[in-house]
Amino acid sequence: MSAVIAHRAPLARPSEPVEPVGPPPPTEVAREAPAAGSTRLVNHWVEMAEWRNDRQLWAFYLTFGRCPELQAYVQRQQSLLSGLPGLDLVQAPWLHLTVQGVAFVDSVDGDAFQTLTTAGANVAASAPTLELLVGMAVAEDDSVTMPVRVNGGMTALRDELRDAARGALNGAALYALPEPVGGFAPHITIAYARDDSPTVEEVRARLDGFLEPPLRLEVGSLSLVRLCRGSSRWWWTEEYPLQLTAVEHPDQPVGPGPHVDGAGPSD
Repeated sequence: MSAVIAHRAPLARPSEPVEPVGPPPPTEVAREAPAAGSTRLVNHWVEMAEWRNDRQLWAFYLTFGRCPELQAYVQRQQSLLSGLPGLDLVQAPWLHLTVQGVAFVDSVDGDAFQTLTTAGANVAASAPTLELLVGMAVAEDDSVTMPVRVNGGMTALRDELRDAARGALNGAALYALPEPVGGFAPHITIAYARDDSPTVEEVRARLDGFLEPPLRLEVGSLSLVRLCRGSSRWWWTEEYPLQLTAVEHPDQPVGPGPHVDGAGPSD
């Protein structure tokens, strides 16, 4: 049974970085030293040599640019963090759940990309719809994230995508995107810490005001994205949705949509 990749046009990037959700923080904020026993979040945006010269990465993501329920759930929590220095709030179009990094774009030629998209689409087409239970955000390590419980075979899906990607790249090692300290754990990040980051206790005190129950979502596709890192944000210039439920289109071959370049933010 064939699967179909529908290309999603790149989202336009403004010429200047997008402002965080909510009112901007004061220009100057006096920061006190952390209290004894408190833990400051570490800077997520440390330099990574492999991301030199505006390189881009192919990666499998669950994306939520067309999920208003999740966007609203995130924004209500981000509003509690508004004005807290040292956090870069994730904008709605770039909310995501990382599934698997693949390889840098400059290391994948056209034939390998075609093989990668075809293999990814066929893996997705044989996988069930994913049911997500998204919890309240917590601060840990270098970010503020919402833990996600996934029903529907995330582990099997991820393992099969990894095998398919390695096959498409002739056995080359896959690029490992940042993960929690304990290893892969599904999550959606709502803010990243900078070098002037708040403490875990400061973030927790703000989020204690969020009393809503976990959010339930059903996800019917994952995406292969052309991922960028810079200007204190992650974003993508291309997105190829891969359907998670098998749909027959006998007259349409499996393959990527047209290649479209998108504009990145100014530094």
